[in-house]
Amino acid sequence: MNKKSLILNAFILTGASLLLRAAGMFFRIYLSNRIGAEGMGLYQLITSVYFLAIHLSSGGIGIAVTRMVAERPALYGKSARDVMRSALLFSLAASLLVMAILLVSADFIALHWLGDARAGLPLRILAPSLPFIAAAACFRGYLTARDRVLRTSVAQILEQIIRMAVTMALIPLLVPLGLAWGCGAIVIGTTVSEAASCLFLLAVSQMGTEKQKSSVRETGTLRELLYIGMPVTVRTCFRSVLSTMENAMIPKGLGKYGVSAQQSLAQYGMLKGMALPVLFFPSSFISSISSLLVSELASSPRSRRAGGAGGTGEAKGQDRAANELTRQVLRYALLFSFYVAALFLFFSGEIGMALYKEKAVGSMVRILAPLVPFMYLESIVDGMLTALDQQMSVMKYNMIDAVGRLFLVMLLLPRMGMNGFLLTMYASNLFTSLMCIIRLLWVTEIKLPLGEWLGKPLLSAAIGGFGARYLAISFLSSRLSPVLLLAAECGICGVLYGVCLLLQGAVSVREFIGPLRARLSRRKGKLVTIQR
Repeated sequence: MNKKSLILNAFILTGASLLLRAAGMFFRIYLSNRIGAEGMGLYQLITSVYFLAIHLSSGGIGIAVTRMVAERPALYGKSARDVMRSALLFSLAASLLVMAILLVSADFIALHWLGDARAGLPLRILAPSLPFIAAAACFRGYLTARDRVLRTSVAQILEQIIRMAVTMALIPLLVPLGLAWGCGAIVIGTTVSEAASCLFLLAVSQMGTEKQKSSVRETGTLRELLYIGMPVTVRTCFRSVLSTMENAMIPKGLGKYGVSAQQSLAQYGMLKGMALPVLFFPSSFISSISSLLVSELASSPRSRRAGGAGGTGEAKGQDRAANELTRQVLRYALLFSFYVAALFLFFSGEIGMALYKEKAVGSMVRILAPLVPFMYLESIVDGMLTALDQQMSVMKYNMIDAVGRLFLVMLLLPRMGMNGFLLTMYASNLFTSLMCIIRLLWVTEIKLPLGEWLGKPLLSAAIGGFGARYLAISFLSSRLSPVLLLAAECGICGVLYGVCLLLQGAVSVREFIGPLRARLSRRKGKLVTIQR
């Protein structure tokens, strides 16, 4: 994938991700208004089991397909058709088995694991979506490796539209029957949309692909898929098991602290179903880069040497180019995340009221705002390490983190309530993000100027937040509606943040104007050539 293609795909995925996150945020606001905080808490318990089932069904198969198809010309010599055949057979077999288990044990899981019998019906409704999700993961991995991200973006948008349409049509009919049926309306939309997305991806995967069949059947394809995908699957499943246990323990721990069952489920729903989606919404601007870097870095010589040194001069040159790409992505991700953290820290009250009409949601957002840079970096670095064949290290960090989170939840929630869980989130995110970043720096041998990358953005974010707060209260609060005031505060904070970065030399106008000037020069040269 050349640089121009990478940038184009990044814009496509970022736009699609932003659109999907915006639609998802609107959808969550709608759901919270229809089923309340308690309903959101029940829905989050259901999805914790559902995500475990998804990871057991498909796990790391999508990443494995992306890496094998991307590396194939340089390393494997296996046809994409063989890769897809093996991936589909394996993922469908696994997903059908998990689907059968979920159908049979849904009521048992709801009553004895989640502690709420109302979760049984939605879990049974979700079970048939698992084979579609597993197959879609294979198609999505193939299309990403083939540089056809527009098709995967369209599939995601189609999936979201169908999910919202079906759910919003059913909720008025089913919510009066109780929270179980209210959540049932949501998961019916999920199952229908996953099936539609899979069929769409199947259709577009056949477009423009080679029709000829190899006369020799490649061997060892499944073994290679398992080698790449199993560490990711084991890691995600292990974390999902412990995460599901953790999610089930949160309402119980809050109950031991003295909170009623209804209130504990409502507090859990506010955090997991309302506050955390708000925190992760802006990551749409950078999360799409992670999936593209899997394909980009997987084809680098360092990935094929599994982090080793040496190689030809050409390989070292490609390594340097990959290092520079990694370095720039980390730098811009940090700059962006500090700005977002400032918004959540200074304007969380307005955000909570504007979106959910809940001050408690704004308080949770404010408390977790300092974690934003670590959350965003971890999502990017995780994909980079997997592309560089470091999935075993990531699995180790995630397993330690999952065990630690479970222990802290058991220890702190009965004593501190929701504050204990927020403290657990701090410990967890700091550990995993720092360990992954240290590992990436060791593998790539990149040197980061921490003072330049952390100190200056932190100071700029503080000035931008305080300045925007003062200006908005002094001159705009009495003239604008709450939503317009919030938009003005975000804009003023962004301008002050950017100006402070420029004045400190953390960014320069040249680095943005230079590429534009070079592109204009190339177009001018082409025009002169045509005229001649």
